[in-house]
Amino acid sequence: MATDGLTTMRALAKIINESLDTVEAAYSKAGVKVPSLDAPFDPANPAEKVREEPAVATAFLNIMAATSQLGATVRAPAASVLDASQSFHIAACLRTASEINVVEILRDAGPQGLNVKDIAAPSKADPALLARILRLLATHNIFREVSPNVFANNRISSAIDKGKSPAALFANRQERLLGTNGLAALVEFFSEDIFKASAWLADTVLEPKEGQLPYNKAFGTDVPLYYYMQRPENLYRLQRFGLGMQGTAATEAPDAIFTGFEWDSLPSGAVLVDVGGGNGFSSMTIAQKHPKIKVVVQDLDQAIEGAKSLWKESFPTHVEKNLVEFQAHDFFKPQPVKDADVFFLRYIAHNWNDGLFVKILQNLRDVAKPSTKLIIVEKILSFATIAPATDIPGAAKPSAPAPLLPNWGVGTAEFYLYDVAVHNMLGGGERTLDGIRAWRSLRYNDEYAAKIQAKKEKAPITTKSRPNPFTPGASALDATPFGLGAQIFGNDAPLELAEPELDEESESDSDSDSEPLVVLAKSTSENSPWRSAPRFDPVYLSRDFEPDQPSTQSKLPAGVQMVDSLDDSGSTGDNDFTDMAEAYENTLHIDQVFDRFTKRVGLNSAQCLRYELEGTPLPYASDNVFETLFPPPASPSASERRVYSPTTLAACPICGAERVFECQLMPNLINLLRADTNNQPEPTVTMSDEERRKFVAQELKGGAGSSRGMNWGTCLVFSCSGDCCVDAEGQEARDVWREELVLVQWGV
Repeated sequence: MATDGLTTMRALAKIINESLDTVEAAYSKAGVKVPSLDAPFDPANPAEKVREEPAVATAFLNIMAATSQLGATVRAPAASVLDASQSFHIAACLRTASEINVVEILRDAGPQGLNVKDIAAPSKADPALLARILRLLATHNIFREVSPNVFANNRISSAIDKGKSPAALFANRQERLLGTNGLAALVEFFSEDIFKASAWLADTVLEPKEGQLPYNKAFGTDVPLYYYMQRPENLYRLQRFGLGMQGTAATEAPDAIFTGFEWDSLPSGAVLVDVGGGNGFSSMTIAQKHPKIKVVVQDLDQAIEGAKSLWKESFPTHVEKNLVEFQAHDFFKPQPVKDADVFFLRYIAHNWNDGLFVKILQNLRDVAKPSTKLIIVEKILSFATIAPATDIPGAAKPSAPAPLLPNWGVGTAEFYLYDVAVHNMLGGGERTLDGIRAWRSLRYNDEYAAKIQAKKEKAPITTKSRPNPFTPGASALDATPFGLGAQIFGNDAPLELAEPELDEESESDSDSDSEPLVVLAKSTSENSPWRSAPRFDPVYLSRDFEPDQPSTQSKLPAGVQMVDSLDDSGSTGDNDFTDMAEAYENTLHIDQVFDRFTKRVGLNSAQCLRYELEGTPLPYASDNVFETLFPPPASPSASERRVYSPTTLAACPICGAERVFECQLMPNLINLLRADTNNQPEPTVTMSDEERRKFVAQELKGGAGSSRGMNWGTCLVFSCSGDCCVDAEGQEARDVWREELVLVQWGV
């Protein structure tokens, strides 16, 4: 809801003043002054340590967000959009200044600065043009114009100082970035490679083509970025990219890499594999603090050559002790290291879509020991609005105070810039918390891990065909509407299958048959009325009973009391949801419905289809679908519960019977579906069965032209309780297709 602009501005001013008080108190306590914008950046200055304190960091974040939002509020809208549309000039000018080493030339000039003629002389640049370039940057607080055409470094410009003399930089352009902190390399990579690719973003959105990214159009190649960089003529570009990735550390807290995992817990001689590690800077940082770790740096050929040089120069003792190994390896191919204690992936996931990243992870999983750790370092994007958190540890991120944008707006803009940059170059992107929900995994203790390993080593078992468990009492010879005849649930020939991984201590083990059910799609019986129906690829399913959800409760923050639990043992069944839980959810932004869903799915993360004819659906999240299926009780009393009500759904349009829940597609199915690139039109009543089938496949698999892709949480299927199959005249016709009602809950 829109509010009065003046009220908003006063609220923003209050945030700024309160944050300044916090900053002033912290610096006064430390006995240092807040660094000035006019003075060069000095990382050794004790004042720089103060800004790392959590309270100070948050205060600075509030100030950045509030001042930006305040400026956006008072500035004319037309001026704002025009300024944004020309911001590429800043990137172009910044790259120019870095390429001709302006920062290093001004370093020795000191605060009085240097005339632009003297700045331009070493590179033979046009002084008049260079003055305009530097003036644009100074207008955006990068450099400082001391007097007309006289410029000096300031806090921001000096951050990209390469630490070398101008003479050394101009003497060997190809090596001028070697030995630097990587920030200048990152700036030049962003403002050249990504800048050029981004110019083609709109073109690829307006005319999408499979495998055609903005980068491909900008550089005129169909070769993926990393392979393109391996070409001999792109050696400098690859070198700059590798150093630039090292420069990303400049935007992070110095000890960030040590706070997410207890590296001391690794035994002496533990093997850390830096997957796609580039020059290995990140793993080297870890090894320097924990020198008993053995490191294996993996990347493509040219990147590995850069890693050898960096380690030999920066950490020679590890090289001399043979505690670091350099492997030229493509992580889309089988992983050669079989004894890894840690697989370390820093900023790898954001380069690839889910399907490709899963392939990378699968190669690691195939050779992992039961005790192997997987460490993924990524930036998690927040929404620019309030969104519910989950029960993932650390997921309940703090939100900016109103009226600031919940994600602190410009204060965290770099993450959103990375997101678009990664898409333009690789087709990947930074992920929100919802974007990594499919990566959830269970942590097993050593006993359970050993049990799983023992099961893998068992010999294959033999099983025979089984009747359809979805229709109790049905004959295995019955024809089915899937066009597969008697073969849908197997034939009489025994099949060699791996034993399913079931917990031997499960309560359901004594009651359920642990042998897998095999679904074969080989042929259709000659007399099947479905012989001409669209065919699907063979699918192999193993059946298991869905385990009951444990009656455990999530740990609540101090001072919070759960009024009524979703998992209360006194529940009347799985078809109800505690209405009073909404008050708890709305207070802490926790989606209790999604919490219940993930707990249930976590008991069997490999589940791809949940079947319970006339049963109760398992909703994915609190959305319109949930509100429809589990309407709020008439009374707000705490004793009332949300109860599943199929009567809220429209009746069967053919016979008028009630629709009942039959099955639902689970998130793991996303990992099993193959990409489909058919570009079909929007569905219409005139679409044929084949056209509709292809359209649905495209929508679910995220092919070219799909509107949502495989970003669903679950797909709920409801069928006619009368199982009607009648023609237009009302006569029974078993060869007539009838669409089921499908409700989709999107994963964002």
